[in-house]
Amino acid sequence: MTTQRMHGTPTELSANPEFLDLGELGHSLGFLLQMAHKAASEEQSELLKDDDLGLSFNEFIVLKAVALNPGISQGFLADLYRITWPSMSRLIASMEKRDLVRRVIPPEDRRCVGLCLTAEGERAVVKLSVAVNAANEQVFSHLNPDERHVLVTLLRRIVDRHAAGGSDALPAATTI
Repeated sequence: MTTQRMHGTPTELSANPEFLDLGELGHSLGFLLQMAHKAASEEQSELLKDDDLGLSFNEFIVLKAVALNPGISQGFLADLYRITWPSMSRLIASMEKRDLVRRVIPPEDRRCVGLCLTAEGERAVVKLSVAVNAANEQVFSHLNPDERHVLVTLLRRIVDRHAAGGSDALPAATTI
C-alpha cells in the first residue's frame, strides 16, 4: 500500500497491486482491520475446509466457546459474537443435526437453554484447535512474539469496549 501512483488499465493495475493508490484507506484502522480479518479468516477457512467435518470458522468458534463454557446459552453467544439470535439458532440447529452440540434445559429454570458438546463435538474441538492454531501461526508468522502481544492487547481493548451487552471483558486471550 504505497503512495506511489501507477496509471494504467485495470489489467495493468491488477498485475501490480503494490502500486494501487488506496489514499487514506491505506492508513485507515477500520480498513486495515477488515483486511487483516479477511486474511486470517481465509487462512483458517481453508484449513477447516480440508477437514472431513466441514465446519466453518464460525461453527468452530461456537464449538470452542461451548467447550470452554458448558451450559452457555445460544443467546449469550449470539450477543457475544454480534450476530442475530435467529442466525445463531440456525447455526446451533445445524451443529445439532451433525451431533456436535446438544441443547440442555436445566430443571431449575426451564426457560433457559444451555449448550453442551457431544462426544463428537469434543473430538472436533481438539482436532480443529490444532488446525486453527496452525493457521494463526501462518497468518502472523511475520510478527515476533512482542508484536503479537501488542496486537492482541490493542485488539482486546477494542473488543472489550464494544463487547455485547456492555460486558466488561472477554476471557483472557489464549490460543484457540
